[in-house]
Amino acid sequence: MWSASRARAFSRVRLALGFLLPLVFHGVPAHAVLQPTPGGIPIPVLNAGVADCTDNNVERCLDQSEANPALIDAQADALVAPEVFQPTCALTFKPIVKGGGDHVAFGWYNLTPDPANAGKFLKPTQAQLYGMFRFADGFLSGAQLAGQKANLDLAAEAAAGRYKGGQIGFFLAGGSDFSGLKLDPETHALTGLKLDRVFYTQHSLNPGSSGAATYYQVLTWQSVAFKNSFYFGWEDRQASSEADNDFDDLVFLVSGIQCTGGGEPCDTGKEGVCKDGTQQCSKGDLICVQSVRPSAEKCNALDDDCNGSVDDGDGLCDPGKVCDRGRCVPKCGTGEFRCDSDLVCNDRGVCVEPACAKKDCPVGQVCHAGNCVDGCMGVTCPYGEVCRNGGCVDPCAGVTCDAGYSCVLGVCSSCACTSCEGGQVCSDKKVCVDSGCETQTCMSGTHCSMGNCVDDCAGTTCPQGQRCELGACVADPNANVGGASASGGVGGGGDIVITIPGSGGKAGGSLDPNGGGAAQGGTRLLGSGDDAGDAKGCGCSVPGRGRGSAVLVILGLLAGFGLGSRRRRAV
Repeated sequence: MWSASRARAFSRVRLALGFLLPLVFHGVPAHAVLQPTPGGIPIPVLNAGVADCTDNNVERCLDQSEANPALIDAQADALVAPEVFQPTCALTFKPIVKGGGDHVAFGWYNLTPDPANAGKFLKPTQAQLYGMFRFADGFLSGAQLAGQKANLDLAAEAAAGRYKGGQIGFFLAGGSDFSGLKLDPETHALTGLKLDRVFYTQHSLNPGSSGAATYYQVLTWQSVAFKNSFYFGWEDRQASSEADNDFDDLVFLVSGIQCTGGGEPCDTGKEGVCKDGTQQCSKGDLICVQSVRPSAEKCNALDDDCNGSVDDGDGLCDPGKVCDRGRCVPKCGTGEFRCDSDLVCNDRGVCVEPACAKKDCPVGQVCHAGNCVDGCMGVTCPYGEVCRNGGCVDPCAGVTCDAGYSCVLGVCSSCACTSCEGGQVCSDKKVCVDSGCETQTCMSGTHCSMGNCVDDCAGTTCPQGQRCELGACVADPNANVGGASASGGVGGGGDIVITIPGSGGKAGGSLDPNGGGAAQGGTRLLGSGDDAGDAKGCGCSVPGRGRGSAVLVILGLLAGFGLGSRRRRAV
C-alpha cells in the first residue's frame, strides 16, 4: 500500500534528484553517483526484512550474483552514468530478478545522432529496438531465473545490418499483454509487441527527465566480480504514485560492455615508463591504469625505474664506459679516449659541443647548439614503435587486451564487429590491415604492407649513436661520439633532419620555419622521397584519429621545437 508519508518522501527524492541533472547531461564529472540527499531517502529503497533475491531489496540480488556481500553497496555505489556503453563483440545478458508484475522486454539499441542537434541523439523507433528477453509473467525471483542467459554476437549483427558500430544503449519496454508473443529468434525485433511505454539508459530520452524535478528510471552498478559487466535496475512505471523506487522491477547483468573510452591510452601522471597507461572503467568512471611497471634502470634512453631521471645510476655500462643517449660509449677525460677537436668533455665524461658543456636539460630533452630541444627531434622509430625521451619504445609493452582485441600503438582495438577504412580488411588478429595481409605471416623484423613483407627498419632514423637491427634501435659500436648531451637524438652541426614516413615509406614535404640550419636554431623538414610537398601520405596517424589531425599535431610540435615521431602499425 502506498502511504501518504511514503508519497511525501518520494516527492522529496524527485526534487533532490533534480539537482543531479547537470552532472549527468553536461558531462561533469564523467560519471555520477546517486547518493542519499538531504531531506530525501536513500535510493534504491531497501527492505531489510527481505532475506533473499525476490523484491524490495536489490542489495540481496547484487550480493548473490557477485557471491560476496562486500563488493557492491546498492545505495552508495548506484550510478546514473554512464548512460551508453562501448561493447565488445560478444555480449551476455543474464536476468537477475523480476520484482515487478508488468509484462516487459529488455534489450539494446544503436545510438542515432540527431542531425539537427549536435551531440544529441534521436529516440529509437520500435523497429530499432532489439530485445534479448521478454517476460509475460509477474514476479520472478533470482532462484526462478537462475541459469537463464542469452548471448549476442555483434559481428553477426553487424553483418546483418542491425549493429551499426560504436556505442549502444539499453531499454526496458512495457506492454499490457505479451502473452503468446515471442521475440523473433533471429532479429530479436519487437515489432510484434504492443508497447505502452519504453525507458532508456539515456535519461534524456525518458519522459520523466524534463523539468526541474528529474526521475531516473534506471540505476546501474558496475560489477566487481565480473569483468566488463554492469547491472541495470529498472522502475517499470513512469514516475507516479505507482513507482516504489526499489529499482528491482527488472534487474539484468550485461557482460561485454565497458565505459566509452576504455582501452584508450592515457597519462598516469607518473615519471618515465610509468607515465603511459590505458583507460579502464571503475564504478562507472574512467581511471588511468599504468601499463608498464618500474624495473631496474638500463642504458636505453628510458627512465625504467620511474624516478624522473633517464639512464641514471651505476653499473649500467662496463668499466671505462658511460651511458649516453641510450648507449654505452668510452668515457672521455681518462687519458685513453679524447674528444674530437670541436667537442669538449663534460662532467659526466661525455663528449659534447662546447655550448652544451654546462647545460642541464630536462628529461626528454637534449642540448644542441646550447639550446634544449626535444630528444625525439629527428628520430623516426622502427615500425610499431614510438619515440619517448629520446629513445624508441614499443607502446604495447605491458598492455593486456581483452579476448578478441589486439594492441595497436598502445590502444586495444578490434575490427571484428566494425568495418575497416581506407580499403583495409580485418585480419585474423582482429586488426585492420592492407588487403593481402589478412593471413600473411612475416618473419621477425618485418611486417606486411600491401601484401608484401617489409623490413621494420625501412625509413627509420634512430637516435644518434644507434642503428636499426631487426626492427629495433640498438647501440651502434661504430658511431661517432658527440654533438648532443643528455639522452637525446640529434647530431652535431648541420641541419636537424625530420623525416615523416608516408604511404609506401615515402616522405612528404619540406618546411623551414626559421630560415636557418640547426646550428643557428633553425629546423628543416626535408622530403626524402618523390612525394615532396604531399602531406596526404603522412603515416603518423593513430587509431581513431584522422590523418588531417595528425598533420596539425606535427606542425604544433614543430612550433615548440619538438617532434615525437609516431608511426602507425600497418601489421
